[in-house]
Amino acid sequence: MKKEVKWDRTALIVEVCCIVLVGLLDLSLCWMDGMLAYHKVLVVLVNVVGIIIFPWLLLHFAWTRDAVEKALADLEQGWQKIRKDHQKIIKYAAYYVGLWLGLGVIVRIATHGTVFPWWKYYFFAGCASLILTFWLMRRQMAEKTEGAFAVTALILGLTFILSSPRIVGVCWDDETHFVRTISIVSMFDSVKYEAENKLVEDFPQLNQQIMDKTYSYESLREYSQTLDGLYDRAHADNQEVLRPYDEATIGYKSLGGIYSIAYIVPAIAIIIGKGLHLSFAHVFLLGKISILLAYTMIIYYAIKRLRYGKILMSVIALLPTSMVLASSYSYDWWVIALTLAGTSYYIGNLQRPEETLQYRDLFMMVACFALSIMPKWVYCVMLLPLFFFPKEKFKDKRQRGVWYAFLIGGMAIIFFLFVLPVLHHGLGMGDTRGGEGINASEQLWWILQLPGSYLQKLIGFMAGYLGFNVAPLYTTNMGYLGQGDYGILLLILIAVILYLDRGEEKRKVTWLRISQWATFLILVAVIVTVFYLVYTPVGGQVLQGCQGRYLLPVLFPLAYSLGIDGISIKFDKNHMVMAALGLTSLVFLLDYYTLYISYL
Repeated sequence: MKKEVKWDRTALIVEVCCIVLVGLLDLSLCWMDGMLAYHKVLVVLVNVVGIIIFPWLLLHFAWTRDAVEKALADLEQGWQKIRKDHQKIIKYAAYYVGLWLGLGVIVRIATHGTVFPWWKYYFFAGCASLILTFWLMRRQMAEKTEGAFAVTALILGLTFILSSPRIVGVCWDDETHFVRTISIVSMFDSVKYEAENKLVEDFPQLNQQIMDKTYSYESLREYSQTLDGLYDRAHADNQEVLRPYDEATIGYKSLGGIYSIAYIVPAIAIIIGKGLHLSFAHVFLLGKISILLAYTMIIYYAIKRLRYGKILMSVIALLPTSMVLASSYSYDWWVIALTLAGTSYYIGNLQRPEETLQYRDLFMMVACFALSIMPKWVYCVMLLPLFFFPKEKFKDKRQRGVWYAFLIGGMAIIFFLFVLPVLHHGLGMGDTRGGEGINASEQLWWILQLPGSYLQKLIGFMAGYLGFNVAPLYTTNMGYLGQGDYGILLLILIAVILYLDRGEEKRKVTWLRISQWATFLILVAVIVTVFYLVYTPVGGQVLQGCQGRYLLPVLFPLAYSLGIDGISIKFDKNHMVMAALGLTSLVFLLDYYTLYISYL
């Protein structure tokens, strides 16, 4: 349904925002001598679309305009609340500022005569801020669990981002994800900054320093200053520190996959940083902060959608491994956040038996899962439980038929986008990082010839992969920094919470449990098989490359399906939320200090 475009306050705000964003894009561009006219035409086209066509489309259709007006109304409501409670907000702000200044004075006195240890300061400021936040929210934890999660995630994430080195080689494959992000940023002018190129070229050396703990505060600081110097010269249009793609380590070849959708958020943040002419360190951090904000916002609304299970989802989203991924260049944050969002719509509807499904909810479920699997298509298995919605949740047979048609159509699209190309072109050689003897096509033929032998290997590997003792692989593993010591403790916490954080009314959910368990086992089998095909030598006895973090997207629905409704909680739920989030945060901070901060 169309809606007439009127030049009211909404249209004016949208137009001003679009002009500012397009202006920042223009300011972020660097033109090299001899640049092709194609790129200049592309920039002109983006300006026309961004300033004229996009705002018109956004305001021309009723559902998009209504969404914009609702967002503006929420912002206005938030502003009115701030004005109403401005004295309390000023008081709380004074608490934090006083805390940070006091901590800064203590650190300055303790390190008198030496370079101020900013990265250690950020860590301890984060610890102190978290304690203060928990104290301020101590009576609202249960009522506003999603808010408690959000502030905890932001504090932990910012602590990690600000105190970790401004380099790649910290989180899994972050150099590759940084390359792909920069490829989106640079697609308009086809120029690569020498600072970005140097960072990627130095990855092996930087990564080795991180893993061997041979870095120091001074060395990381000097390296960051070198990159800042190169970046400043690029801002001055110095041709010596600019490279065209064909002479750079990173180029358009990194931009072609559908997984690139997960890099749009940090790419926009980097464009804004470049447009404001910030230093390289600040632009690099801005990209990470944008990922953290998007991750926190998506899961905030996912938790809000649930009636119960809020604490369980919060703990899983705050696991040290989850937070490291959500505070680094990666696409795992995208998969985790959107699968949790899709699952919350699914389970949230089941928690409301008195309500029938709305088409909006059906669309959101499929949209979240569809977007989440674009970087990693193997997670399409998570659509399986959606086929088991109880009949009474649908308004009528027509809606139920539309739902199944929607799901089957989505699976067909996945088949044509991912499976059919593989069947047509073959699996190829696979990932040579697995070592010698990697050949995915021959590996598949080996499995088809000896299915019993492979099945035996698969079951044996899954038994170990899902063992209780390997919990640190997906709870406290902090990338290249190392693996923490309290992973099993967090798994025990999850086991306790999944029974306590439930509804008091008993419900029969046998079909839910079976579908989730089947989904989990099938998904793990698919993930293991994919890595056996592309990462393990033909006929190899040991399956390689299958990391624990791949279990994170399915951890919440599995844990939720193990819980039992009908347990009455007699103690203050505020204490339970604080204990759960506090323990998870404590493990994150202790492991991070042990694995990184203590070596500075």
